[in-house]
Amino acid sequence: IQDETGAIALYGTALGDDKLADIKVGDLITVTGKKDFYNGLHQIGRFELVGEKAEGTIPAVVNLDEIEKLDDETLLPYQSQFVTISNLEVVSIVIDSYGSVEMTLKRITDGETISFKWDNRVDFEGKDELKEIKAGDFVTLTNAPLGWSRGPLLAVDRAGQIEVVELEDEALVTVVKDALTITQTF
Repeated sequence: IQDETGAIALYGTALGDDKLADIKVGDLITVTGKKDFYNGLHQIGRFELVGEKAEGTIPAVVNLDEIEKLDDETLLPYQSQFVTISNLEVVSIVIDSYGSVEMTLKRITDGETISFKWDNRVDFEGKDELKEIKAGDFVTLTNAPLGWSRGPLLAVDRAGQIEVVELEDEALVTVVKDALTITQTF
């Protein structure tokens, strides 16, 4: 959940509750529960929905393209908020025995890396397309949650939050330039 002051994750069996089934991004809700901490993720555990939902507005999405470092200290204030980040190179991808997808992503402009994970228990239409991404692809994440597991962790929970992209000329020049090795002999 998120408001203008920050964001915090919800965790617990209430996520399967019928009262939450029709809640969508942007709805205004009130919950009670116990503040908890797991692998660095601030969360409200054993929560309950209080009252009825109302229409709300989504706070501004954080553009990580404008953030200098993708490290723990820099990204901690944005934990559990929606973020956008462009033109990340997929350095590695692992699909575990449960079908969950983990990737290491690298920002091409400066080499900063960040982790990505989609947990197979997060069900949405189009999730199988994640398994078609391969090392060397470039992806853009839009309105994606910034989770945490011993450090910042990009995730997706809806279709359209991650897209394989073709680099535009300016970004492509950065990649090619970094890959060049020039040897001078005299």
